[in-house]
Amino acid sequence: MSNGPVIHFFAGKGGAGKSTLATAFALNQLEAYGKEKILLLSLENPGGLADLLKKKLGEKPAKLLPGKGNGGLWAAEADWAAYADAFVKFAKPQLLAAAGKGQVLSEDDLKKLLEASLANAGETGLLFWLLAQTEGEKEFDQIIIDGWSTTHALRLLDHATEVRRLCAHLRAERTFRPTKNAVRPTTPVDELAARADAVNAFLKDPKRFGVHVCAVAEPVGEAQIKFLMKGLTERGVPVLEIIADMIEDGKGS
Repeated sequence: MSNGPVIHFFAGKGGAGKSTLATAFALNQLEAYGKEKILLLSLENPGGLADLLKKKLGEKPAKLLPGKGNGGLWAAEADWAAYADAFVKFAKPQLLAAAGKGQVLSEDDLKKLLEASLANAGETGLLFWLLAQTEGEKEFDQIIIDGWSTTHALRLLDHATEVRRLCAHLRAERTFRPTKNAVRPTTPVDELAARADAVNAFLKDPKRFGVHVCAVAEPVGEAQIKFLMKGLTERGVPVLEIIADMIEDGKGS
């Protein structure tokens, strides 16, 4: 059993070799931990990982290489529709019930609020799904993600926080003043708030999640990596390593 995190996320400047590095890392993990089931997951559908492997990938994991026993390496593309459906099914009834009980939101306000909160349902659902993969009965022992460039990666990491802020608004957390005898009343979004808190805790837990930062040695790339590192530090997200790709004659080595 590996001692590292369950989820490895590769991020960095576009063209820094995230797909290549994520694939190489997955192969190394399979060699080191052959009994484990490892999933190489691409967030770029289609392209990226599929182009690198010269293999058509889908949402259903396809086995690339066998390991020992039931172990091996699988590859898949992110199932955005499934992530979104699962999150909306879980969150929308709670949001509707909570917002509908208040007197401060008009019907139009409620519609805008729900549209905003569910606009990135696929990406938010991905985070909730990844959390589930670190709990209880999980399908894979490790998931290695061929992720996104700087801004998009940081935006992804913020989705659970945005959900949590919405829950705080609906629960009127700022107006609640706990006392010795006062207990916070239950609200329809309590479960959603707790799950969003769990996602944020998971993203900060080095035993479950970590980022591999992919860099290129050129001025624009260095600036982006500094921005990414600053953003990860501010969010408390563990950085596992920085992989620098040297530039030679205008091409990555």
